[in-house]
Amino acid sequence: MISMVLKTHAPIDVVFIMLGTNDAKCQFSTNSISLEKGIRTLMYRALNPENYRDGSKLPKFFVVCPPKMNVDGLKNERTVSNFGQAGFDILANTKPYLEKGCSGLNVEVIDTSAVAGSLDGIHMDEKGHKLVADALISMIKEL
Repeated sequence: MISMVLKTHAPIDVVFIMLGTNDAKCQFSTNSISLEKGIRTLMYRALNPENYRDGSKLPKFFVVCPPKMNVDGLKNERTVSNFGQAGFDILANTKPYLEKGCSGLNVEVIDTSAVAGSLDGIHMDEKGHKLVADALISMIKEL
């Protein structure tokens, strides 16, 4: 899928890939190893030279850490049943695993320190979205 998106939107200067909180749901049995392997597989596909055969240059890639769960989410029955403490713990510390998965690939991993809102503990509110947007805008301006 990512190959098709890159090919159909070429030329591209910069790509931000952000995992979502749903990646930490219990049903996916996510752990540090699956985060590392999953992002590495995705980046291998994104960096495949076949995606750039038309002469377009390789864009700069950034991987953005998903927002951390809001502790209030542990009070929400649905959130707890979907994520549990394990999901909360995974989202609290994704950067080292994503960095390990991206090592040697010239891909920068960004932790915006975003935290989900208090409504359900997993979805960002306006403040969280603004924090992420401001961080990414800053990264683009530095290019």
